Amino acid sequence: MRYLGILCVFFLVGCHSKQTKQPLERICAPASTQQAFDTSVKVLEKMHFTIEKADLQHGIITTRPLPAAQFFEFWRSDTRGAFNFAESNLQSVERTAEIQITTVEGQACVDCTVFGKRLSLPEKEITSPTDVPGMFTKSASNVQRMQMNKQQRAAAQWIDLGPDPQLQSYILSKIQRKLSKLKGK
Repeated sequence: MRYLGILCVFFLVGCHSKQTKQPLERICAPASTQQAFDTSVKVLEKMHFTIEKADLQHGIITTRPLPAAQFFEFWRSDTRGAFNFAESNLQSVERTAEIQITTVEGQACVDCTVFGKRLSLPEKEITSPTDVPGMFTKSASNVQRMQMNKQQRAAAQWIDLGPDPQLQSYILSKIQRKLSKLKGK
């Protein structure tokens, strides 16, 4: 148990030192708008985002909300930082990415904004210990399902968590890396 505690301390210290970096807010690369657009779409799709709107003429890409990766989904990279990792494993969190591509002095500039939301379920009064298993579900012991009544569904809401600068920076760095490879071709 002592070793587990020490390991957690090293993990958090390591994550803390990474968080002190200034996050990327915009990247500019010697590429066409089309190349930046195509690269941005590929990066988002590789990260398992589903593109909702992709408008090359206006340089806008938006995604549908993506449920945050859980601890066992090691192949996903949409949860950045220790706090976001813990929150996405304890709460229902989703993120939406928006990319804006402009041309500045002959270079394609990419701005990325990621918005997070957390699901807030209404409280339900528990009057006896037998109410706990059926608090939000009418499930069998082998299959859990979330089934809320109309009042609960009406009271459930997504709470805005604001922007996620760590994920924004990560997406921009991936786009920048791919655009720099295009430049070499």
